Amino acid sequence: MTAIPTAGQPDGLQRELDHLAAGLGRSVSLDDPEGALLGYSAQGSDIDPVRITAILTRQVPAAVQDYQRHHGVETATSPFTLPGNAELNMAPRLCLPILRGANRLGYLWILTDGVDLDPTDRMTANESARRIGRILESRASQPADGPTTDRAFAELLAQTASPGDFISHLARSAPYAVDAPMQIAVAIAASRDHDERTASSAAPPTGRAPTASALHRTPGVVATHVTANRIVTLLTAAGRGGAAPHALIRTLSTWESDDRCFIVATSPPIKLADATFVRDYARATLACEIACFDRALPTSLSWNDLGIYQLLLAAARPGAWVSARAPLDHQMAAITPLSQTLERYLDLGADAGRTAIDLHIHRTTLYYRLRRAAQLLDVDLDNGIIRAQVHATMKAGRLARAWDHFQWTHTLLDSVRP
Repeated sequence: MTAIPTAGQPDGLQRELDHLAAGLGRSVSLDDPEGALLGYSAQGSDIDPVRITAILTRQVPAAVQDYQRHHGVETATSPFTLPGNAELNMAPRLCLPILRGANRLGYLWILTDGVDLDPTDRMTANESARRIGRILESRASQPADGPTTDRAFAELLAQTASPGDFISHLARSAPYAVDAPMQIAVAIAASRDHDERTASSAAPPTGRAPTASALHRTPGVVATHVTANRIVTLLTAAGRGGAAPHALIRTLSTWESDDRCFIVATSPPIKLADATFVRDYARATLACEIACFDRALPTSLSWNDLGIYQLLLAAARPGAWVSARAPLDHQMAAITPLSQTLERYLDLGADAGRTAIDLHIHRTTLYYRLRRAAQLLDVDLDNGIIRAQVHATMKAGRLARAWDHFQWTHTLLDSVRP
């Protein structure tokens, strides 16, 4: 069996894969839960086009991942046979989920060519899967001393080290991640309130603080930087780019409470050497920080979910955001429900029915508040252009709040532009 660069780890993962393949006389491979190829044995005559594509791209094709999910791979807790698929040019294969407690670390795949393993070979495969689980779990734990991947990642984020420096570190600590597509995820603690959302400045309760060790046990996490109310992680990119990986969100949910949640923003899949790294990190940061002050935005989002905020960030500076909101605040400062009702009405596309349900008020109350707000502002809310102006003004005010709270710099704002 040949040495495989993507998995040639000192922890013995490659040796384990090669030993299993030699013992079974079949090709084997290992994927992470998001479809990134972690390792594979030398290939024999049983190799199929799907395996070739995964090796060349280091990623399981999206259509194949969809087929695997259709057959229950994401919930499987014991070995199962995945049928072949002629349309995908995929041969049958045995899947052994790699589980450590509640964590799903990956999937060991054995090409079967339609011939089941005999009891002895199946036992050999199960034992190998258990050893691989221990290897993957040990990979996730941080070294006790010396320069760690997390420390190198923190230097990259602070721009005290270059992407090249961090890539050199990964080449030693996690070579499988050097050329793989990655996502940056920024998570910030926020208050959990139906009427308003604000970034949390209080320290988390004892025992509820995020820890780097727990995050490293989450499938897909390569590096993490943790502070009191903010977490930045480097993740292997999912085949379904755009949303934060579900495993990370599940881990973060263990630190949430009745009055505290996490807002998570992710970058698109990127390569660490890409020139867009700084811009994509800045965009994920701003998306997360803006969402901390606007419940109209989802708790899991990307830059493309910001909508009108993108235009406001591109067209104006913080001073303009503050001055745009000032007249509205002056007119309705003493009547908070009017402002909240009007903004929610505009957030929901001027749909009165949805707004009344969302605010838990009768439609009569809603219509009264909207008429009163229109009178105070001297605007016609039946005019779509005027509604857009009022809506943008309200969002400018939220941008001003986020800018003031997080102390955005001109350098940060400039870096998010195309």
